[in-house]
Amino acid sequence: MLNLRQLQHVRALAEHAHFGRAARAVHLSQPAFTRSIQALETHLQVTLFDRGQGGIRPTVFGRLLLERGAQIVHQSRQLEKEIRQLRGLDSGQVAVGAGPYPAASLLPTVTGRLVSAHPGLRVRVMIDNWRGLTRLLREGELDLFVADIRELAGAGDLDITPMPSHRTVFFCRPGHPLLALPRLDADSLAQYPLAGTEIPQNLGEGFGALDEDYTVVSDDALFLRALVAASDVISVAPRSTIAGQLARGELVELPVKDTPAYASAYGIVRLAGQTPSPAAQAVRAELLRVEEELSE
Repeated sequence: MLNLRQLQHVRALAEHAHFGRAARAVHLSQPAFTRSIQALETHLQVTLFDRGQGGIRPTVFGRLLLERGAQIVHQSRQLEKEIRQLRGLDSGQVAVGAGPYPAASLLPTVTGRLVSAHPGLRVRVMIDNWRGLTRLLREGELDLFVADIRELAGAGDLDITPMPSHRTVFFCRPGHPLLALPRLDADSLAQYPLAGTEIPQNLGEGFGALDEDYTVVSDDALFLRALVAASDVISVAPRSTIAGQLARGELVELPVKDTPAYASAYGIVRLAGQTPSPAAQAVRAELLRVEEELSE
């Protein structure tokens, strides 16, 4: 069977066009080097090099082997490099997916901590809803993602780690006309444009149909927060994801009565039955750590 050492011998002979010089280049005696080339020709049942007064030149079979062999040697070296990278966190890369609000509340802290501790690590973050992230994970584009997991229950090919739930609230800008009303209910909210992210279908009667009333639908949480802060549009999100804006007075929670109770249901998702890389394990551990800090 053809092996990498023989490919290296063929490349050396093509480069040096001399058995003695090629043998020295690969640290073999000339007889041993010659036997290696002859054994390969016997195995393939072709002549790889023409030997004559004009020197040593690769035949059409030799040229094919050189071309394809160079690709194989390169891929082998690249594979060894990637395996070395996976053994540690100081090199390599990890692809992380996040739903709109985890991307805004969890990922900045998680990513910042990881790259500060491991400057050689490259982190690629992709933001989408749970449907898009699940597709990317199954296609091998992501190592893991954090998003709403309600519609993923029962998926046998996924390994899901639930995260603590957070109460969801309606919010608006400071000075919004709704804040002057003595009582806020669903009818009050209906008087103003509503914006939000796509909602899973199995949230239950009432809230599950809320996205049908959205004037603006976006999977960009930063955009939604900026939209609300700059207009009379109202929105809804897990309270923990806008806690900073609420504390600074940039946004205001709407104390709405008689609306369905709703809590977030985020989780960390990866493909089942696959060994995660050290980088993916570190991302998962940091996600859980940051989530625990936010919940305190």
